[in-house]
Amino acid sequence: MTTKVCTKCGEEKPLSEYTKERNGTTARCRTCRSIDKKEERKSGKHMFREKHNMNKIWVRECIICGCLFTSRHWKKKTCSQYCGKRNETETSKDYDTKYRSLHLNYIKEYAKEYYNSNNEYLINKTTEYNKAHPEESKKWRKKHRKRSIDELLDTYVIDAIARHSELSYSEVKQHPELIELKREQLLAHRLYKTIKQKCYGKPNAS
Repeated sequence: MTTKVCTKCGEEKPLSEYTKERNGTTARCRTCRSIDKKEERKSGKHMFREKHNMNKIWVRECIICGCLFTSRHWKKKTCSQYCGKRNETETSKDYDTKYRSLHLNYIKEYAKEYYNSNNEYLINKTTEYNKAHPEESKKWRKKHRKRSIDELLDTYVIDAIARHSELSYSEVKQHPELIELKREQLLAHRLYKTIKQKCYGKPNAS
């Protein structure tokens, strides 16, 4: 959907005319929202509304982790510091690590949904970037390949199954239990190599 009908003026406008929110876009267009805010400033209605809302305690459901939390701010949509904001003492890298560990399923589901809804656009954008920056693209693929091998990501495991079987990449992707079995096999093989190296060591060159 590239257009949307404004709930105030009733006109059908492109999505670029609406303010983005976490769950999509606003119901009113930018023009109508701007007019409403100007009227509120003139009448002083926003001052009363903010004062009235500050005296309430709102019970909301976090849109990320799903837990219930209380807040004095009616616009707050996320619960803890890891859903909403980070501590002043921790770095952005530490915050990102904790956030990903707490909301891994949410991040995966959101990324999957975004990719499915913008599949063609992302593929075309990636292709254009690879053509314009071949050296950087080559470095990124090499880095990602190393990470997928070290961490046994699904892309590497699926590729390993497809290379040694008659199944295609897309067919293997439809069998998560097969992917998990192959991952366990690769982990066991790596453990065997590590134990063997500790027991016997590297052969001396003669």
